[in-house]
Amino acid sequence: MVAKTATLALALFGGAEALTIGAAPMRSISRSCNIEMAKKSVGDLSEADLKGKRVLVRCDLNVPLDGKTITDDTRIRASVPTVKYLVEKGAKVLLSSHLGRPKSGPEDKFSLGPVAPRLSELLGKDVVMAPDCIGDGVKECVDKMGDGDVLLLENTRFYKEEEKNVPEFAEKLAANADLFVNDAFGTAHRAHGSTEGVTKYLSPSVAGFLLQKELDYLDGAVSEPKRPFAAIVGGSKVSSKIGVIESLMEKVDKIVIGGGMVFTFLKARGLESGSSLVEGDQLVIVGDTLVTGRDFDACLDVIRNSAGDATRLIVFRGGVKNLYGNLGASEEWMQGFVASKTGAPAPAPAAAAPADEVSA
Repeated sequence: MVAKTATLALALFGGAEALTIGAAPMRSISRSCNIEMAKKSVGDLSEADLKGKRVLVRCDLNVPLDGKTITDDTRIRASVPTVKYLVEKGAKVLLSSHLGRPKSGPEDKFSLGPVAPRLSELLGKDVVMAPDCIGDGVKECVDKMGDGDVLLLENTRFYKEEEKNVPEFAEKLAANADLFVNDAFGTAHRAHGSTEGVTKYLSPSVAGFLLQKELDYLDGAVSEPKRPFAAIVGGSKVSSKIGVIESLMEKVDKIVIGGGMVFTFLKARGLESGSSLVEGDQLVIVGDTLVTGRDFDACLDVIRNSAGDATRLIVFRGGVKNLYGNLGASEEWMQGFVASKTGAPAPAPAAAAPADEVSA
């Protein structure tokens, strides 16, 4: 348990920049060396502030789906307290989120449609699904809303302008709201249109209950840690973590590097990285600033076949010889390696999987 071991886990294999705080997997706060606590939360807003107001809430509804079936609704349930509070105060609540990584516009498999029924069940009231996240269709839905109604906007990443934080997109997203609540700790570190861009057009912009809770926990864990204090930092790219790592070096007793970015660290130490992602332009700063004269553990989640079967976490010290799959080692070597670390044999490897199918 994090609370008992005083371990703050930043980006533990939850995709890029994941953050584990308490029991729920989240994502890292930012590249900044300093952690700034939110100055105001939704709980500071009274019924007089909210009744009849259109409130845009950035949630993290990026849930796993099996077709149209939600296989884990943890993130949906985590968003409920903020939404309920706004509903009870008479606000008109517009929920925005991304889901998955659509590549070129709307894709049915990445629609937030399946989320609306589950939200309705948890809130005990109908949640209307909008046809889009911006545009006339959304405006028509908002115009029909009464106090306490909830509208779920479609996937913001159906527009490439979202991740590029294009001001015109953010302005359109904000056009149907009066104020903004960010309750998506999992994406709060990203300067996207739905997280950072809309704040230029909506005031006040405040933290939701989930975001505030995680920030409060993070502040306490870092400013008054129980020792020994260890940080686990991971994700695919080290370039966005250098500031966090440098800051943590002054506060923690040990840093564990994990995820895909481990290969840049290994390469900086002169060790093999196989065909894995290495940020060549970061090797000098990683080598000179973060690696030289230091011991570090490297965690790598390496076993996932092309069918997406269960993964096994491998923890190792030092270099990687040639991991199998797209990293390239023999099955015998891996079985022996896994057995030495876990006490159990590794599953037989499938055919080499594409890089994006190997968890990092």
